Amino acid sequence: MKEKFKAFIKKNLIFIILLFILLVLFIIANLAKTKVEEKIPSPFPSLEKTEEIILDQKIEQKKNQLKEIERNFGKAENESQEENLTIKEYPSKRAYTPHKIYLKNESPYLIKKQVPFEDSQSLDEYLEKFPNSFTAFDNYLGQAYPLTVFLEEGLVVVAHISSKRIREIWYFLPITESDFFQTIGQDLTLSPPQQF
Repeated sequence: MKEKFKAFIKKNLIFIILLFILLVLFIIANLAKTKVEEKIPSPFPSLEKTEEIILDQKIEQKKNQLKEIERNFGKAENESQEENLTIKEYPSKRAYTPHKIYLKNESPYLIKKQVPFEDSQSLDEYLEKFPNSFTAFDNYLGQAYPLTVFLEEGLVVVAHISSKRIREIWYFLPITESDFFQTIGQDLTLSPPQQF
């Protein structure tokens, strides 16, 4: 029996070595694949993904996220109430336009982050990474700055219609389209506002 086994090994040694090498390469390729995940720059460097700021639904973690937000944005310059939301405003590099954090029961509900003019982030980066989106419009911003909404990711990207340079990014918990228009996007429309 040992001799048959030795003969089998000797006869198929090259095949066995190749099989072993392929197995090792397959394992290495799968490990490398998980590490090379493309990321869109995060407004909060200590977090893995921008979406993670509000994706976790546990209240304690949301409170910790608020502390993380304040660590990154600094101290709120202004605080106001709107219906059942607390709105905190933080300084941004965009003149007269602060970052806004909307809190519901002391937990982040919506984050509106201003993107500085000198930042070269483009809407195309988001469209490549997240293909499922739709366009909405805000009467205040007009046709020049449509909002691209990524419901599954909990993102809204406000970018110039021709240059695609980003002006503002919103972060929220992923919701359905109807819930979006009843809550966060209640002032938005699917058709462009009329120009005067």
